[in-house]
Amino acid sequence: MPPTTPSAIDYDDTRRRALRRMQVIATGLLIAVALLYVLAVSLRAHHGAWDYVAAFAEAAMIGALADWFAVVALFRHPLGMRFIPHTAIIPKNKNRIADNLGQFVQGEFFATERVLKALRDLHPGRRLAILLSTPSQADRLASAALQMAGYALTALNEKAVQRWLQNVAGDLVRRLDLATLIGEVLDLLTRNGRHQELLDRLLARAAAFLNEPEVRENIEARAQEHIPLYFQTLKKYGAEKVVSRVLEVVASILTEIDKDPAHPLRATLDEGLAKMVERLRADDSLREQVEQWKAGLATDPAVARYLARVWADLREWMGKAAQDPSTVPHVSVVIQRVGRALAADDRMKAWIDDELATHVPGLLDSLRPRLARFIAEKVREWNESEIVEKLELNIGRDLQFIRINGTLVGGGVGLLLHAVTQWLTG
Repeated sequence: MPPTTPSAIDYDDTRRRALRRMQVIATGLLIAVALLYVLAVSLRAHHGAWDYVAAFAEAAMIGALADWFAVVALFRHPLGMRFIPHTAIIPKNKNRIADNLGQFVQGEFFATERVLKALRDLHPGRRLAILLSTPSQADRLASAALQMAGYALTALNEKAVQRWLQNVAGDLVRRLDLATLIGEVLDLLTRNGRHQELLDRLLARAAAFLNEPEVRENIEARAQEHIPLYFQTLKKYGAEKVVSRVLEVVASILTEIDKDPAHPLRATLDEGLAKMVERLRADDSLREQVEQWKAGLATDPAVARYLARVWADLREWMGKAAQDPSTVPHVSVVIQRVGRALAADDRMKAWIDDELATHVPGLLDSLRPRLARFIAEKVREWNESEIVEKLELNIGRDLQFIRINGTLVGGGVGLLLHAVTQWLTG
């Protein structure tokens, strides 16, 4: 069976028992010095050494009682005496403590320089590369990713997701200024003749494609079926001659356009694209046609059915992958490859470090006030008994050492003072 994590209640019970144990020890020490004092006073007539013991025990009791009062006064009124000022300090100042604690945490632990230094010392890019390229870690990441995917697919209601996708897609299409967007995209693609390089590649590929023997044979075979001649031999001969000639002409034109940057057809294409961009920006009738088409697309049931099928296929594929244990090694291999590639690329690791160092300060500036408010509000939510219990469970055990030390130190000081007094008066 996997190891179980102790609950918060079990942890509190453990700390509560430790606190009670230390309280018993500190109180027991007080009782012990009190009994020692009684014994020393009763026997001081028999031997002068008992005066020193009595002085020690008396001062020890005073020190123990004083420190007991100080420790208790932090959390409550000692012996219920509310008239004593500056007692129950923590409950009385709960709100101020909450504000100060929030400011302290956000100022000390999340100071920009402190966090940036920790990031620089951590070398996030290198650590990420090591994490991703380590097989055991990659296996854990792959398994966790698939489990999360499986949980998400189980938690999501299929019909609800489909309706949401339809609503989102429809809303996006309705809000989109498609005419302007198409115009801007065309303008961006054709600005400074950027499209000519792409056109050159397309022309070269098209010419090469038309000159391929297999392509010509397929086109000739299709043409034979539609030539209105009775004899098959004539149909085949006509298809070969006509189709071959047409393809040669088309290929030569494409090659000519490809090799001549100043070809008239290029200028015609540029002029047509420029007019299309201008019409999409300023022609109200064309824009209205685009808007009508867009509105039909947003409400078209075919689009809704397509999205539903896409989601169903995606859900089925992800569900099978998430439940198939054999998927984990494949995902893990991909993660390890990414890790090894990152480990070998110093520039990429440096970029990750620099990006974090650049954006973390802004993120901290926005999160720090929220963190301070969150801590302060959480502490304010606790009532007086809750905050006393939480603080006492966390620091109360250590405070009992103050009582023990006060008892022993007080006794030692009392013994020293008594010895000095005897020396001065002797």
